Amino acid sequence: MYHVDGGGRLRLGDTFLAGTDAEAAARARPLLRDGQGAELWDGGRMAGRFTRDHEFLPGVS
Repeated sequence: MYHVDGGGRLRLGDTFLAGTDAEAAARARPLLRDGQGAELWDGGRMAGRFTRDHEFLPGVS
């Protein structure tokens, strides 16, 4: 997971293992920062992204 700062730049995030995209989103949610989005990646595939309101949008590329 990469955090997205206020300027839209990716910042180092957190690494964890999950069996599915849904499980990864659930694991990532507590790690989100207030008012910032995040991108959830599985290797070179974007599994989805979290909006600044922490809504998860799966399969966004």
